[in-house]
Amino acid sequence: MNYQTVKVKVRDDSVSPGERKRNREAGELPIVLSRAGTSAVPFSVDTAAFQKAVHRTGKGGIMQLVEDGGAKHLGLLKELQWNPVTRKLNHASFQEVKRNQMVATGVTLVYVGEPQPVTDRTGQFIKNQESIEVRAKVSSLPEHIVIDISSMHVGDVLTAGAVPMPDGCEAVHPDAVLCSVTTPTVVHLETPSAETDAVGEAAEGEGQAETETTSETGN
Repeated sequence: MNYQTVKVKVRDDSVSPGERKRNREAGELPIVLSRAGTSAVPFSVDTAAFQKAVHRTGKGGIMQLVEDGGAKHLGLLKELQWNPVTRKLNHASFQEVKRNQMVATGVTLVYVGEPQPVTDRTGQFIKNQESIEVRAKVSSLPEHIVIDISSMHVGDVLTAGAVPMPDGCEAVHPDAVLCSVTTPTVVHLETPSAETDAVGEAAEGEGQAETETTSETGN
């Protein structure tokens, strides 16, 4: 598997809050790598480069973190923290993993083809999931899983358990619905009938006459 690689540098956690803020404004994102049996390591990474990697792997994906000195770590992305006001990325947390370690994580789904009912406009394709959760060794995890939906018909529902998996992978939730093809949703708009128009005009006429009568009485 070709992991998304990002360059990191060890971060000094003793700096003041003001300096941390300046570092963020300069494009540095604080991240932390948790490791079994030892203390977590604080790193910083270029925010723009990291966001591009996250876009490809998603939360739960695995990245290769490369230090300035050449040391490499495989990290499972566990958490992303966003500023509630600015919606900018504030922090990220990783769990270190090994290539032969079993993990349960999400893998991006790539849908290809188009069901005939969608082409004919007699059906509607519904995508329920953008990724599928699989269990496998880190070394066996695919970058993505391709699903050909061209043979689906109206009423078909595709679950995770029905997706052909790469060797060494299995669906964590086989009953999870990934996508389906349904009957198109039709919205009926009511068109006013001639009878409805006549009733409306009559009511409007009565209201106008009542207004004129009231006006005359007042005079």
